[in-house]
Amino acid sequence: MLLLRPEHDTLLLEMTPTWAATRHGVEVLATGAVGSRALGRIPFFRYEVRLRTALLDDDGIALSDDPSVAAALVDRAPAVPPLVWGARTGEGDLWTSNSVVAWLLADAGLVTGLVPPLGCRAPGWDAGIAAA
Repeated sequence: MLLLRPEHDTLLLEMTPTWAATRHGVEVLATGAVGSRALGRIPFFRYEVRLRTALLDDDGIALSDDPSVAAALVDRAPAVPPLVWGARTGEGDLWTSNSVVAWLLADAGLVTGLVPPLGCRAPGWDAGIAAA
C-alpha cells in the first residue's frame, strides 16, 4: 500500500482481492488474475488496484506530501500491467503487490535504482522494475 497526500485528503493506493470488502469512495484503477489467466475468470481469483481515502488505522508507506507525486502515481495506476499475481515473469521473479508498487514508482519516474533495505526482502520488486 502507498499512502499519498495530495492537498487535502490522504489517499491510499492498494492491491487487494476483488472480493475484499468495498468501502465507500473506492475507485478501481486496474485488475488482474490470481494464479492463472484461466482462474482469473472467476471473481475469487482476481485482484484490483484501488484508490481510496485512507483511514486512521491504515498501515502504508507514506511516500510523499507533494501533490505532484500523488498525481503522477494516480495517473499511472490504470496502466499497471494486468499480469497474473503469483506467476513468474520473464525475469524469473513473481508478480506480486511489491511488483505493482515498484512498477508505479518506476513508470512515474520516481525511482531509479531503488532497492529494498539491506537484509529485507521484497518478492516481486524486480519484476515491477523490469516491467516498467
